[in-house]
Amino acid sequence: MKFSAFCFGFFVVLCELFCACAAAVRSPLESPVYVTNSNAVYLLPPSDMGFPIDAPQMIEGAYGGKKFSFEGWTVANDSIISISLFNSIGASIGSLFYSKDSLRFESSFIDVDKIHPQYIVADFQLCYYKKDALQKIFSSKGFFFSEDSSLGIIHRVVLSQKDTIVSVVRSRDSTVLKNYLRGYEYRIHYREEN
Repeated sequence: MKFSAFCFGFFVVLCELFCACAAAVRSPLESPVYVTNSNAVYLLPPSDMGFPIDAPQMIEGAYGGKKFSFEGWTVANDSIISISLFNSIGASIGSLFYSKDSLRFESSFIDVDKIHPQYIVADFQLCYYKKDALQKIFSSKGFFFSEDSSLGIIHRVVLSQKDTIVSVVRSRDSTVLKNYLRGYEYRIHYREEN
């Protein structure tokens, strides 16, 4: 079973808006991830990864009325998350690297000072990290996190009060994340290695 990376549609949309050559290196603990406009969590360490990933994927998504798609390759385990993104002809769009000590996002197409890579990593973690670790971090900040599994399909949801903030549906061949508060979604199709 091939699983893949997640959560890069947001900065692909921004690629249309920004054009720069830059790199940003941040400490994973430097900035919070605001789940709502007033309540934040911090990133979990790579050691909370649910299972290892080393696979290609096709990513489709929508944000702000725009649709996008691109290719990606992810390596994720209990030490790192490394994601490389490519356009349809194989040219690099950008890369993200996350470990317990650093968070680095590089792109020659996107103004990385205006992108917050911790939000990309947070979406990835919501899709693929261990249930218990996610439940602990969200409940400590007053959110409700749940996971249900049926017939090989995993459903995850984050609620604030009674409002659904984010949902994830992960199956054998794809993952779909919808952020209802921020108005974006991703559909990740797992691909076989050539």
